[in-house]
Amino acid sequence: MALAWFTPALIVVGQKVENWQVLFQVIFFMLKIMLVSMFFLPFYVGDKLPTEWTWLIRSINFLIIIGIKRFRFQEKALLIASFFVYILIAIETQQRIEFVYLFIVFLFVFVDKLKPAIVKQGFFKTLIFSFLIVVLLIFTYGYENINILVNTVVEFKDTRTFLFKELMTELNGTEKIFGRGSLGMYHSDYFERTIEYYKMIGAKNWMADDPDRITIEVGYLQMILKGGFLLFFLQFFMMFYSVYLALFKSRNKFSRRLGIFVLIISVLSIISFRPAFTPTFIILWISIGTILNRRNRNLEDQEIEKLISIY
Repeated sequence: MALAWFTPALIVVGQKVENWQVLFQVIFFMLKIMLVSMFFLPFYVGDKLPTEWTWLIRSINFLIIIGIKRFRFQEKALLIASFFVYILIAIETQQRIEFVYLFIVFLFVFVDKLKPAIVKQGFFKTLIFSFLIVVLLIFTYGYENINILVNTVVEFKDTRTFLFKELMTELNGTEKIFGRGSLGMYHSDYFERTIEYYKMIGAKNWMADDPDRITIEVGYLQMILKGGFLLFFLQFFMMFYSVYLALFKSRNKFSRRLGIFVLIISVLSIISFRPAFTPTFIILWISIGTILNRRNRNLEDQEIEKLISIY
């Protein structure tokens, strides 16, 4: 649990843009390991693969965002192969969020390629403003009420309302400010009733979580559980401040694409993507570190590409 909250320290690593050379090599090495591991899937014992498999290969989304043209044929082939493995694992682990992630990635990359620049800037300004309003309403008006309003327009399966309700109900005033710490837990009445139901019908295989939970699926709720609204506001500010700098105060494409990556993780954290010591959050905070450095943002495209090239 503690390592999940160590990742913001990696802002320091991101300050030196040349460190991306090493990070790219690590990402591709990690993808190779995942591809080799696929050969062992027939020997895997269990009902289904753990969701952590998707976490380890999610890095391909980041590579798609920053652009694969900068890589050689070998890396491109590895990325394509990893993409199909990613889809396969997402289906096997029944992780719908991965397809939402991919859709947003391709959408944002497409928008970033639009011309003139005022069109894409207008899109991102509207998106950022709208999302900030949504977050404000969720923690004031209530996630359940927002969900009811959205369902009047688009019907979808809601699996998040009870999480917001349970956590906000259980935390007292002090805990809402400071949280329950790295090992803090909360009790889920929903999963308590689920246990009772499975016992009643005589089910032998456990199909839900333990009611005493040390993690919660929603990224922002995980922040509140562990560090309260204090941690939530600090991380939320850091993420969106870096997005603003990257999209509107940067002179190079690489910094802008890092900002798009941070924006996507920020948006998805309202429904999933709980902070963890995984490649996604390691890359996230290194990206923020790179963006916060004014020198990096002021570099021209040719200058920064020379500094981050792995060849």
